[in-house]
Amino acid sequence: MNGAPPIGFTLSPAAKWLLGFGVFCFFMLTGSRERPWADATPMYEVADAIVNRGELHIATAWPEDLHEGRGGKIYAIAPLLQSLQHVPGVFIRKALVSLWPGTYELSWPFAAHVGPAALGALTVVLFLALVRLWGASLRAALVMGAALAVGTMLWVYARSSYSECLQAACFTWLAVEVTRVGGGELSRRRALALGAAAGLLVNAKSVYALALGGAAAYLLVRLWPRRAALARLVGTSLFTFVPLVALLPLYNWLRWESPWHAGYNLDIPVFEERLLMGLWGLFLSPGKSVFVYCPPLLLSVVALPRLWRTIPALGLLTIGLVGPVLALYGKMLYWSGDYAWGPRYLLFAVPLLLVPGTLWLDDAWQVASARVRRLRLAGAALVVACGVFVSFLGSAFYWDHFIRISQQARRDWLGSPDRSGAPTPEVDGLCGACFEDTHQLHWLPPFHPVEGHSWLLRHAWAGSDAKAALADAPWVRYTRKPLAAERAFARVRFDWWPLTFFDRGRGGMAVVLGAWFVFGMAVVGFMLPPRLRQTRP
Repeated sequence: MNGAPPIGFTLSPAAKWLLGFGVFCFFMLTGSRERPWADATPMYEVADAIVNRGELHIATAWPEDLHEGRGGKIYAIAPLLQSLQHVPGVFIRKALVSLWPGTYELSWPFAAHVGPAALGALTVVLFLALVRLWGASLRAALVMGAALAVGTMLWVYARSSYSECLQAACFTWLAVEVTRVGGGELSRRRALALGAAAGLLVNAKSVYALALGGAAAYLLVRLWPRRAALARLVGTSLFTFVPLVALLPLYNWLRWESPWHAGYNLDIPVFEERLLMGLWGLFLSPGKSVFVYCPPLLLSVVALPRLWRTIPALGLLTIGLVGPVLALYGKMLYWSGDYAWGPRYLLFAVPLLLVPGTLWLDDAWQVASARVRRLRLAGAALVVACGVFVSFLGSAFYWDHFIRISQQARRDWLGSPDRSGAPTPEVDGLCGACFEDTHQLHWLPPFHPVEGHSWLLRHAWAGSDAKAALADAPWVRYTRKPLAAERAFARVRFDWWPLTFFDRGRGGMAVVLGAWFVFGMAVVGFMLPPRLRQTRP
C-alpha cells in the first residue's frame, strides 16, 4: 500500500503547452453561439463589472428571488472564481470591439466561452499528467486524452459559459497533487502546489471541501509510516491554502455584509432525495446516466476488478476524492443539474474516473493473443466513437431547445403537472429543475435527449418545418396524438458561433477569428510530433 504509483511517460513543458493550446483552439473553433444564460449570466456580468467598472455588483438577479446585497445592490450568488474565469474573455471582447466597432453584442457569446475553453484544455493536460503518474503509456494517454476531450461531456461544457470546466480542472489538479504526495513526493514545492490546488478547488465550488477530507484520509493511509513528514507538508501547504480559502468569507462580506452568508436560500429543502435513488439517476437512469453521455467510462468499469487487485491505491484515491461529493449530489432533489446536457454535476470526476480505462487500454495493447487484442481494441474504439457521436449531438444544439420541446410536447400529451407542492417557485410557468418539468428527460424513453438531438440534427440539416419534423418525432412510436411543440421547435438552430456572425453580416470577422484557431491547430500539428517522439517512456 505504501509504494509509489508507477510512473509512465514524460512530457516536456513545451509538449504540454502545445497540447493544451491545440485543444483550446479546437474548443474555440467549435464553440457555441449562445450568450451566457441562467447561472452563467451573473458569472459573466461580475467579470464584466470588474474589468469595466472596478465593481462587483451586477444588473441581473439570479435566481429571481435573490435577496438584496450590500447597499441594496444585486450580486452574483456564484463564488468569485467562477466569474474570474471570464475575465480574459471580457478583455478579448473589448479588443474585438476596438477592431470591429459595433460588435459589442455580437462578440459577447464568443468572448464568454474563452475561459471555459481554456479550462477544458487545461483539464485534458492535467489528465495526461494524472495517467502518467499511474503508469500509463504515452499511446494510451493520448488516445484517452482525446476521448476525454471529444468523447465525454467535457466538449459540451468547454463550449458553454458555465463553470463545469473550471471545477473539472481544479479537481483534476488536486487529484494530480494528492497522487504525487501519496507517492512520496514531500518537498516544499509539492506542499505549496497541494495547498493551491485545494484552495482553488474550494473556490471553484464550496461543496468540494468534502473532497479535502477524503484526500486527507487517503494521504494518511498511504503515508502512515511517514506521518511526521506528512504533517510538516500539510503545515507548509497552509501558506497557499489559507489565503485562497479566505477569499470565500471576504467575498461573502463584500456582497452580503456577512462572511458566513453565501447568498443561498437555505429554506428550500434541496437535500431530500434518497441517496441510492440519486445515485441510480446519475449512473443508471435512461436519460441522464453518465455512461450514456461519457461512454469511454465503460472501459473503466471493465477495468475495475483487475485494477483493484493490482493498484488498490487508485481505487482508494477515487473513493476518497469522489465519494463524499457524490454522496452530497446523490442526496439532491436536483441531482440531474438541469437544464443541462447529461449529469453535469459529475463532470468534475470524469477525468479521474477515466484513469482505470486508460490503464486497461494499455493492457489491451500488451495481450499476447492477436485475436483477443483486436477484440479489446475494437471494443475500446467503439465506445470512444459512441462518445464522440453523443458529444457531437450535444454540441450541435443548445440543450434548452430540446428540453423546451419535450416540455411542450409532454404537456400536450400527458397533461400539465400540479406544481403547487414543488420546493422551488415557478418561473414563466415552469419549475426549473423540478421533477414536475424535467422527469420526462430523465425517465421516459420518448423524450431521451440523445435521440432528441439526433432527431433535431436530421431535420435542421434538411431544413424541415415544424410540421414535417414533428411527424417523426421520437414520441410517435408511443402515441398517434399530434403534440403541439411547434412554438419550441421554431427556436431550434445550429449552435456554432460563426453562423451568427454570417447572419449579422460579419462573415469576414468570423473568417478572421476562425483562421486564427485553424492556424493555431496547424502550428501544434507541425511542432508537437517531434516533441512526442522525444518522449521518454
